Amino acid sequence: MKNIRREVDVARDYLNQYTAGIVCNYGPKNPALIPRNKLTFDFRGNENPVFPLFRCTAECDPTCTYIWYKNKKFFANANVLQIQNLAPQDHGKYHCYAFNAHGNYTFQAVDIIMFGKNL
Repeated sequence: MKNIRREVDVARDYLNQYTAGIVCNYGPKNPALIPRNKLTFDFRGNENPVFPLFRCTAECDPTCTYIWYKNKKFFANANVLQIQNLAPQDHGKYHCYAFNAHGNYTFQAVDIIMFGKNL
């Protein structure tokens, strides 16, 4: 695997017995965007649109930081995308980005189409 850091810690106790531990740090792996079944939402003509909650996850060590971008600009500092009371300005492409010191991953886009605007 790339971007893996391994450390070996060796310690000697008072009886001259040695113990060793291995620490492996790695960037995002096994990424998942939940739910996966629908990533495009067309709310044109819908008076009271309800947008589902999206969660991006990945296995990381140390823990990943997650950021959502809307149309390539910072949107939220969290692994959950939840938009309440959808409004015309919410249309766009949303991407989740997971990263730590050992790597990064950009998730597939979630598209929101609203009020006659098709991106």
